[in-house]
Amino acid sequence: MTIGLPVCFASMGADSIFGKFGIDWHLLLIQGVNFLFVTFILYRFAFRPIVKTLDARRAEIEAGLKYASDMKVELENLNSQREKIIGEAKMEASAIMVNAQQQAKDYSAQQQAEVTARLDSMVSRVKAEISAERDAVIEGAKNELKYLVIDVAAKVLEKALSQSDKDNFVNATNGVMQDILYAKKNK
Repeated sequence: MTIGLPVCFASMGADSIFGKFGIDWHLLLIQGVNFLFVTFILYRFAFRPIVKTLDARRAEIEAGLKYASDMKVELENLNSQREKIIGEAKMEASAIMVNAQQQAKDYSAQQQAEVTARLDSMVSRVKAEISAERDAVIEGAKNELKYLVIDVAAKVLEKALSQSDKDNFVNATNGVMQDILYAKKNK
């Protein structure tokens, strides 16, 4: 058909409609071929690589958007897991705090009981020591007082007392002193 077209145009001559408009069919044919050649070159070396690059970029953008969407879902999952872990950690920390407070109270009560027991023991021991010392002092005073009374009585009576007189006198003095001490304790 392309060969037939120039022949068709050649048969038309200068009197045809192309000749009336001043169109040279040879020039028109060459320009058409040039147009097709340039179109082919542009399509082959410019348009196809640009389309290929745009397709690659579109694919990258779609992959990036899908990756971002996946990451958003994963981030939401991680946030929910984080919140869950934080909640569990708070509950565990609260339980530990309550347990620690209870242990501190128990330990404080135990220490207070031990201190109270020690103080009671010390007070009892000190009371026993004071009582023993008081009894020893009283007993010593009694003995000294006995001999003092005997010496005074001997001097008053100016005679030497026999052992039985001394024993009678000591027993009488002990009775009097016990009455006096008993009366002091009951005051």
